[in-house]
Parts: sequence; C-alpha cells; structure tokens
Amino acid sequence: MPENPSTIARQATAASEFSGRRRLVASAAVGVGLGLTGMVFYTLGLFFLPLSAEFGWTRAELSIIPMVLTGTLIVMSPIVGSLSDKFGVRRVGLTGLVGLTLGLLLLSQAGPSLRNYYLIWLIVSIMGAGTIPVVWTRAINAAFQRRRGLALGLTLCGTGLSAAMVPPLLGGVIEIHGWRGGFLAMASLILFVGLPIVFLFFHQGTSPGKITARNGSEHDAPMPDGMTFAQALNTRHFWMIAIGFLCLSLTISGVIVHMPALLADSGLSGERAGAMVGIVGVTILVGRLLVGFLVDRYNPPVIAFIFLSLPILSCLLLASGTSDILVLQGAVLLLGLSAGAEVDLLAFLTNRSFGLRAYGSIYGFLLSFFSVGAGLGPLILGLGYDANGSYQDGLIVMTVCTLVGSLCVLTLRQASA
Repeated sequence: MPENPSTIARQATAASEFSGRRRLVASAAVGVGLGLTGMVFYTLGLFFLPLSAEFGWTRAELSIIPMVLTGTLIVMSPIVGSLSDKFGVRRVGLTGLVGLTLGLLLLSQAGPSLRNYYLIWLIVSIMGAGTIPVVWTRAINAAFQRRRGLALGLTLCGTGLSAAMVPPLLGGVIEIHGWRGGFLAMASLILFVGLPIVFLFFHQGTSPGKITARNGSEHDAPMPDGMTFAQALNTRHFWMIAIGFLCLSLTISGVIVHMPALLADSGLSGERAGAMVGIVGVTILVGRLLVGFLVDRYNPPVIAFIFLSLPILSCLLLASGTSDILVLQGAVLLLGLSAGAEVDLLAFLTNRSFGLRAYGSIYGFLLSFFSVGAGLGPLILGLGYDANGSYQDGLIVMTVCTLVGSLCVLTLRQASA
C-alpha cells in the first residue's frame, strides 16, 4: 500500500533538517568530546595510580579532583548558560577550548603539593567551563525540531568517541612518557584538532537571536517559545529532573572514574583495564544514537527510565567481586549504555519540558545538580575503598541512588512547556 503523502512529507522535512547542518553537528561533537565533561573526565582515572605512586596520594585524596571539577561547574554552569544565551555559543565554546588547553599545560607542570594540585584543577575547571554540553546543545536544539533527539545524540557522540579512543591511547602515552606527558598530549589534541575544527565550522546559527536560512545567511529569529527561568523553577518537572539526574550522575560518574582501579583490583593489567574502559566509550556511542533515535519516536520518560536503570545491574555485578572477564565486560557495557543516554536525555528533557526561551539558563542550572552528583560519586567510592579496602559498600549505595533517580525521571509524564 502506498505511503500516506503526509507521512512522506514529514520524513522529507525531517531529513532536510540535516541538510547544511552536518558541519554544525560534527564540530559540536568535537567540541564537547574534547571538553571538560568529555576527554578530561573520562581520563581522570588513568592518572590515579601514577600520581599515587610518585607522590603517595591516596585514592580518596585523588577522588577530590572530580569534586573540585564538578563543584566549580555547579557555579559555572548557570553562568555559562546565561553567557551562551546572551553572546552566542561560538564565542563561549572557543574561549572554553583555549582556556582548557592552557589549563592542561599548567597541570603538566604540577609539583608534589596536593593543595597546589587541587588549586590547579580549580583553575582548569573555570578556564574550561565554556566546553560543557550546555554550549553545544544550545546550538543543536535551536537548529533541529523533528530530529532533535537524533541530532543531540550525534553531537554528544563526541564524548563517546573520546571515551572510546582517548583512554587506550593515553594509557600508552602515560606508560611511556609519564603522567606529565599525558596532560601535554591532551592539550595538544585540543590545540591542533579541536580548536581548528570548531573555529572553522561551528558558526551556523550560533549567534544570539539569529537563525540561518538555507542560503547560509542569518536573520533575526522570533522569540523562542517556552518558560522563563523563574517559571521553570516553580514546576514539579524541574525538581524531578534535578533530583533524578543528580542521583544518576552520582552513580555513573563515580563508577567510571574508579573503573581503571576497580578493574585493576580484579586482576587486570593497567593496559587491559584501560582497554576495557575504552569499551565504555563504544557503548556510549551506541547509547547516544539509540536513545536519540528512540526519543524522537516513543515516550521519552519511558525510554529514559529503561536506559537509566541499567547501572543497577552493572553495580550489582561489580559489587559481587567477580574476576570473570565476561561478567566484567557485561557490567562495563551496561554502564556505558546508560552513560551514553544521560546527558542526551538531560538536554532533550530540558527542551521538551521548558522550551528554548531560557534554555541556557535552565539547562545550566540543572547541569549544576548533575555536577553535584558527578563530584560526589567518585568521592563516595574513594572514601569507601580507603575505609574498607573494597568498593563493595560504595557500589551498593550507587545501586540505591540509581533506582531513586530512574524513578524520578519516570514521573515526567507530560511536557510542561
């Protein structure tokens, strides 16, 4: 039977959204992938053992680093969101990449003082704050409607590519050139790959108050639909998203940061553990694309609940103390699928619930809650390990947090905006 003409028209309209916007999506993926929440976050755990060996710092002390990073982003995320709404995401993104490059160079020169090391990470977090997802997703949400979920998924695949490719390569660099060489390698990657790509291609419709026509020209955009920040703050949706993603990021961030050490404790070599962490990156890519495809077609809160519940099984498998490679790989795969969904779903649900009118400010504030969890998770696991010599109790805490967070997301029945 022939397809309905209206269906064909909708499919054509959806496909045409990507016409002329592929470079925007690709450059945004590079920007977020090489940013603080991409490459930098997914490689934190690789520096734990070499820094501990050289300076005698404990895992709990090193677990303060994600807390410093995410604690700073709690403050900076709303600021970056507001700056993106006001000055445009291109300026903010480029400034963030330059700042992050300088910060990584500074880290490569760190000395034996743990206090100074914390201070440097504070500086890095401030200077590189312009690379967080609110910047890149602001442009994508404005450019896409029918295939917004898929476009966000493709963009945030940048973090998955970083998680898949950088840890194995960086692990080899650190083994040969030491941890200082690792920071220099990351700075070089941003300087010679990230900055040129974003500078050349991340420009279409990224100016504040502008939209881009098919011929490439920009003109004034109408006032976006949606809520103000104050209106969003008074809704149940806002607080369910905030609490839910705080709990979920606590689990996912905590386990990912400690994954290399956790796998090493299970008997894997440093190189093998780094390679298995790379599996997280591959499954993040799958999770990003699969979630992006599904939320454009099915009920987003239900899709979110399914994917964000996966770490429950992952944590239980890891807490069992098994050294079976297949079981460990299964736990890593489940965690990666959920990690691939979390930031995409936060951006999608923010726009779905509150619209684009104050997207940067609202998403930035919600990202602050996300950052609280991302900072607490590694610290909780680190403290638990130092107290008990095992990650088991901490992983049980993560299991409960995941259950609470996924149930909060499931309550988002109807869009608010």
